Amino acid sequence: MKACAYIRVSTKAQATEGYSLEEQRQAIAKYCQAKGYELVKVYEDAGISGRKADRPAFLRMLEDIEQKVYDVVVVWRLDRAARRGSIAYRLKDTLDRTGTEIESVTESYLKNRFMFAIAIAMAEEEVEKRSERAKLGVAGRAKHGQLLGPPKFGYACVDGRPVINEAEAVVVRRIFSDYVNGVPLALLAERLNEEGYRTRTGQLWTWRALQFVLASEVYIGQGYAMKRQRTLRVADDGRDLVRAVGNPRSNWVTIPHPPIIDQALWDRAQERRVSSARLRAHKGYQIHFPLRGLTWCGHCGCRFHPVTLGARKKRMKDGTIRKYESQRPHRRGYACYRGRHGNNGCPRPYISASKLETAVWAKLAEALQHPEQLEIMTAELRAEYEQTGTLQEVQRLKDAIEDCERERQRAVTAFQKGYVQEDELDVRMRSINERREMYQMELHRLQRIIADYEQHMAALADFKAMANELADSVRGAPQGTRDRLMATLIARVIIERDRIIVLLHRARGSVTDATAARRCK
Repeated sequence: MKACAYIRVSTKAQATEGYSLEEQRQAIAKYCQAKGYELVKVYEDAGISGRKADRPAFLRMLEDIEQKVYDVVVVWRLDRAARRGSIAYRLKDTLDRTGTEIESVTESYLKNRFMFAIAIAMAEEEVEKRSERAKLGVAGRAKHGQLLGPPKFGYACVDGRPVINEAEAVVVRRIFSDYVNGVPLALLAERLNEEGYRTRTGQLWTWRALQFVLASEVYIGQGYAMKRQRTLRVADDGRDLVRAVGNPRSNWVTIPHPPIIDQALWDRAQERRVSSARLRAHKGYQIHFPLRGLTWCGHCGCRFHPVTLGARKKRMKDGTIRKYESQRPHRRGYACYRGRHGNNGCPRPYISASKLETAVWAKLAEALQHPEQLEIMTAELRAEYEQTGTLQEVQRLKDAIEDCERERQRAVTAFQKGYVQEDELDVRMRSINERREMYQMELHRLQRIIADYEQHMAALADFKAMANELADSVRGAPQGTRDRLMATLIARVIIERDRIIVLLHRARGSVTDATAARRCK
């Protein structure tokens, strides 16, 4: 029998210490030799958690299993392959569908689906316990006044506790004092750089870095820990999405710091920050960009931001900033940020505003004056949707969810009649809930696809009706009318190397309605 092995450790340290990858490899090799298996390939994920679904080697193994390359998959222990129920049942479904077995060096009961569910439940419980112990340890250190990371600018760490770094504290006091006395942040940063002051990492001061200093409550002695927590969510395509979300203020842990400034100076600085934010919010833009916020890059997915050419700034070696004014009037344009600054090979990082706006208006006017083209779009969209087989897959998932409900009812009935114990019922219910959750996630994804399709079809119908009414008015429309029509009807403009794609809002209804795709090549 042809066999493959999967080995994994959660941290880079475990890759060489503890029960390392090499020790797992040797144990699996001995197991396969004793069983008479031909060990064809070893899949290895080093330093990746078993709760992640997008492990490279794990995904490659699933693809090979789908091709029926192996007869058996061997792991040192099941939690090496998965520490979350949805991942484990995805693996189990793939194995069952291809007729491939799974065996464990240390667990001899995985062929039984009931015992398989028990092993997964135990792995999940162990992960939850470790997470809780880690959180308690972090909270305990913070409550005892110990820092959980590097100290803020103006402080040093001595025996795990914050103390004032006088060399940096002088700069902090200078920042707050000059700011409350009316010095602009850009000018303040320029002065600090000219006087030789640098950030802790040796970088020049910027107005944004000064904003972080002015917003930090640590300088009046109110340091906090655990302000954010990590959350894990599985995307529709199976990828793990980890994001940091804010903790409620009641869950923050205070870490006392010796204050560098007094409360009065802090209050004056915050008053100016609030008033400056209000002024910026009401200042508005002097240069008009009708496609502001609507333009996106088709290569990297980044938003195209409005830019003006005609004034150039350059940072000199001594930290000063010189501004060169052009004698020509400002030229408007739209630029992809990643394309201009990220060196990601974007084929069209900049486009002239007049060129883009003229092209977009031409496509919009063409759609309004020739609504018969919408019939072709409608037919293409309907044919593309019917080829996906989405409705059949939705029905299959609904049947699977109903099977889970019937299985749940049978488990409850067996418990009520005394055929199974309470512990066994808990394991069964957890297994059923995991599968039901997986099916529901996929069902919701497909239902969103169906809803988008129906809304797109309705949008095309509405837009066709409106096009008949507006066809005469678009000819010779003044610039103000054009800008209003583009802002009202266009949902998104996608810029590619050799074409511009315009996505239109629904002709009737609110701006938040789903959009209808209008490809303008």
